[in-house]
Amino acid sequence: MVRFLIRRPVAVITTFIALLLLGYAASRKTPVSPLPDIDLPEIYVRLSAKNTSAAELENTAVGPLRIQLQQLAGLNDIHSATEDGHGEITLKFKYGTDINYAFLEVNQKVDLSMNSLPRSLERPEVVKSSVSEIPVFYITMSLKDSIQHNENAFTELGEFARQIVKRRLEQLPEIAMVDLTGLHYPEIYLTPRSGGMQALGLNETSLQKIIADNNIPLGDARVRDGIFEYTLRYSASDLLSVEDIRNIQFKTGGRVMRLRDIADVGIRNKQPKGLFNYNNAPAISLAVIKQADARMDDLRKKTEETLSWFRDAYPDIRFEKTIDETALLDFSIANLKQDLLLGMGIAFVLLFIFFKNIRTPLLIGITVPVALLLSLLFFYFFHLSINIVSLSGMVLGVGLMIDNSIIVIDNITQKRLLFTNIDDACVSGTNEIIRPLLSSLLTTVSVFFPLVFLSGIAGALFYDEAMAITIGLCVSFLIAITLLPTLYRVFYAGRTGREPAPVKRENRVEDLYEHGIEWVFKHPTPVIGIILLIILSSAVAGIKIRREQLPRIRKPDLFVNIDWNSNIDIYENERRVRLLVDSCRVLLRSSEALIGEQQYLLNQDKDLSVYQCRLYLDALNPTIADSLKGRLRVIMERDYPGALFNIEPPRTIFEKLFGEAEPDLQARIQPAAGPDDLIHHKIQALAEKIHRQFPGIELNEIPFRSSKLLVPDAEKMVLYDLNMTLVAGRVQSMLNAAELGSLHTGQQFIPITFSSPPQPLDQLIRESFVTNTKGIPIPLRDLVTLKDQTSYSVIEGGRQGAYISIAMNNIKQVPAVRDSVSQWIRKEPGWQVDFTGSYFSRQRLVMEMLAVLAVSVLLLYFILAAQFESFLQPVIILAELPISLSAAVLVLYLFHASLNVMSMIGLITICGIMINDSILKIDTINQFRKIPGKSLLSAIHDAGKTRLNSIVMTSMTTILSVAPFLFGDDIGSVLQKPLSLTILGGMIIGTLVSLFFIPLIYWWYYNKKA
Repeated sequence: MVRFLIRRPVAVITTFIALLLLGYAASRKTPVSPLPDIDLPEIYVRLSAKNTSAAELENTAVGPLRIQLQQLAGLNDIHSATEDGHGEITLKFKYGTDINYAFLEVNQKVDLSMNSLPRSLERPEVVKSSVSEIPVFYITMSLKDSIQHNENAFTELGEFARQIVKRRLEQLPEIAMVDLTGLHYPEIYLTPRSGGMQALGLNETSLQKIIADNNIPLGDARVRDGIFEYTLRYSASDLLSVEDIRNIQFKTGGRVMRLRDIADVGIRNKQPKGLFNYNNAPAISLAVIKQADARMDDLRKKTEETLSWFRDAYPDIRFEKTIDETALLDFSIANLKQDLLLGMGIAFVLLFIFFKNIRTPLLIGITVPVALLLSLLFFYFFHLSINIVSLSGMVLGVGLMIDNSIIVIDNITQKRLLFTNIDDACVSGTNEIIRPLLSSLLTTVSVFFPLVFLSGIAGALFYDEAMAITIGLCVSFLIAITLLPTLYRVFYAGRTGREPAPVKRENRVEDLYEHGIEWVFKHPTPVIGIILLIILSSAVAGIKIRREQLPRIRKPDLFVNIDWNSNIDIYENERRVRLLVDSCRVLLRSSEALIGEQQYLLNQDKDLSVYQCRLYLDALNPTIADSLKGRLRVIMERDYPGALFNIEPPRTIFEKLFGEAEPDLQARIQPAAGPDDLIHHKIQALAEKIHRQFPGIELNEIPFRSSKLLVPDAEKMVLYDLNMTLVAGRVQSMLNAAELGSLHTGQQFIPITFSSPPQPLDQLIRESFVTNTKGIPIPLRDLVTLKDQTSYSVIEGGRQGAYISIAMNNIKQVPAVRDSVSQWIRKEPGWQVDFTGSYFSRQRLVMEMLAVLAVSVLLLYFILAAQFESFLQPVIILAELPISLSAAVLVLYLFHASLNVMSMIGLITICGIMINDSILKIDTINQFRKIPGKSLLSAIHDAGKTRLNSIVMTSMTTILSVAPFLFGDDIGSVLQKPLSLTILGGMIIGTLVSLFFIPLIYWWYYNKKA
């Protein structure tokens, strides 16, 4: 086949040019996203119940619904968190579950449970989680300083954002949705004049009925008049303005009156439950969610064009793009370009040094970009997107593409020393190398592909990486045996004579190799001792090495999560946030604050309560960010000692995908029934025991809330012709919490509320009256008693029911802590406990990784056994793996790096590429042994010299291509540094093992056998 192709260079080159054009066209249509578009196996059920305590909501709604939902098929875990006014149930399914079917089943369970839930509860919202629903970036809208103090300006800004900006952005084909928070909504208030309602015998229920009777949309009717037909409409069938409400007429005491005669009616901003501030000023945040198949560059470009138009058209409004979640994608693309340029440049220099001509290096400059473009063509055919995961596979594949080209070029060049005809050299050089290249391709793919069988999201993510590497290697292999020999013949056409090799350079390298191989064969015992020392040292380093999810990245920005742990209102929350930000302003470039409840429909983070906030602080640089952390801790511990807070770097899109980090160990305690105060006291005593016995452990503080309990006197209410509905309605109206109806303006519904002047609660109880069913006012103080009550602010639940969780971190002896906590809990009658946490998930992941690696090694063995037709030679080749992996782990430890996702990818890469040199070496030794009269030792030496250039060049290319990441301080270099260290350690030692130790094992076995 090779001879057929090289004699038709025009056909081969034009065919590849056509494929390149198709690849370029496919690259323009291939979606570009931060992550693969996969359905996360998670569904959220969110409940909202105004003015309902966490305990009541858990007992009446969240708990019963959780019991119903835990019967779902394929459910892996269920967790609920209930706070005052709202609750959320998180359903985690086994990966592979049809999430669309599960979504329908969850909705069905919710519908069936509605009859058993409180009638006042709205239908719970069911949300399906997806990677495509994670915002790619945020846009902040705020007013210029000149109009900041205009009372109605911000409300108008919110309406403008909702009606104009949001809709305009959603018209872009690349944007699926724009989610908003920070909006202010109007409300219509009705304040009765003093004594007016009591004199007329009216109460809150009467007003609600009056408004409802005058706010009924009657619809239209069709009437016939002879041969004509008309639409009959009713005038003023519903309320359309504040003036309509003022003019509502009603009859009382034989008189017809208007509502404005007994009450003041007006419109105002509704008191918010949540705020959004940008640089300590009110603002609106727009979360941009892209279409799954959209290209990121097109999205950014069109979004920026739209924002530029808005900035020009509305100069009084600021439009800022913040918290860009696509940074990792940009860094991945930059890394791919850098690897490509560095790899090609280094390969060019190495080939020039070894071959002393320009033509050979130019082949690399042609074949590698061709391989990349053809890979993108197959991306399009296999419906893969260009994302962080697939790009990491392509980055790893670039070095392997260069290696294939170097091996083929080197082998053809060696054959040119034996053949006068360049066609014979190309054919022989290519055919001889096909089998080891194919074996290398299969072994590399066999290492990565089993990773797709990992459970959970990890398996889904590795699918894209495995496919990217497989596609890149297959394309590179095809190019190496078709296009590369054809181009080699074209480049060297007309040069039919033998071309002498660069003797001086080759002799120096061969001399070093000869001295090395002779020393190894004469001193096998010290060599084995050195290898055992590396393996044992890496075992110790593997125990001590730090483990984390991703490399620690020094960023200038950080998040501050604060629970003030006190019953403050939203404005006090905002005041504290402003003071906190002002105290750090000299260190900040910008700040954002999510204060209280937020309005995002697709919120991926935990919902906040009125007394909680989440700050995003962008410092001037990473060094100042460290000072900022220290200042924040000092201020919080000094001014708000009771508050609960934590400071963390912004989570990457990977961390958002995998959810919040688990604690090392979490005890889920189910106490027996009893007063919350007593239970809290026992939990605190347990925490103190843990601290005393295991100093250094970090424990979470369990937030506790104080509240007011209104205890009615049932006997007196019956005596005074009252019921709880009338009493509760009166209390709600005094607290401005009674909703009388709504006004439809055509674009939104504006609530109509009962408004009273704000007063202390004790004073309201003492001075207020309730009108009974006979119209007689009764003092409220005679009907109810006000008591103080303490309770948990968050009630968690799972399969075992409601529980209290104690999260523990920085644990050195997890089994000992778990056993001690279990013993203490068993001493409390009726108490139960179970445990979860990253300790257990890490164990499961390690077991899965061991199983996957075992499958990979077996696949490697079977592939090698089939190639070499031997059961022993694959064992000789695979002996390189533990040595190279040990060296990689040891290098990580010595350079104070951690074992994380990036270093694990490096270890997997080592397994895939290190044995390629040994495969090439063993295959060449086998070929030389077939020569009549060639001794075993001579075959080993000749094969070593023949493959010396290929092994050295491919190893140096890989090592030098990742070395620049060790010296960069940008986020891309920091992320790639563990991978670079892993590859450097494994490749340096692995290359020496391939050159010297593998031949020694081969000689030892076959010499003994002979």
